[in-house]
Amino acid sequence: LCEAASEFLNRKSDNVLAIHCQGGKGRTGLFNCAMMLWTGFLETASEAQDYFSRRRTQPGSSRHQQQRISSPSQIRYLGYIEKIVWSPIDPAGFHPVLLHRIRLHHPPGTDGTESLMLSVVIERHSVVLYDHCKAHGPVLTANAAHNHNVLDIDVGTVLIDGDISVRVFVLKTGAEQLQL
Repeated sequence: LCEAASEFLNRKSDNVLAIHCQGGKGRTGLFNCAMMLWTGFLETASEAQDYFSRRRTQPGSSRHQQQRISSPSQIRYLGYIEKIVWSPIDPAGFHPVLLHRIRLHHPPGTDGTESLMLSVVIERHSVVLYDHCKAHGPVLTANAAHNHNVLDIDVGTVLIDGDISVRVFVLKTGAEQLQL
């Protein structure tokens, strides 16, 4: 995407890119920071994030009010782009892994007051790879109270290739659920 955007901008001096997402800082920030690295405007992911944050945030805002890339996967991908720009890596060198278990430390409902029922859903690009409730039913947090507040959830064998989203839900009565 950075290469295509650079080619477009270099074709004519009056070509302009308009980039935006819902809040204007996550995906927009990632792309803008990536372009700063790709074009050589800045050299490191950290410099690009700081520059974007200064330009995106109102002057006089405190450090904790600065608008910047905050999603771990977006920060990680910006680091990948930095590596690609400065020391090209072979994307074919990334290999899928098999996920067998998810371990939760101190999940809700392990304080002895009540046991909760949890559901775990693993997704990649909005496609469900694994749904614990459909595969095995809900997970009871009471099991963790007897294991030093550690809850191991066996997920069989899930092929992980690229970024995934792991969502944990507290199941309530009826159709209600609360995402953690």
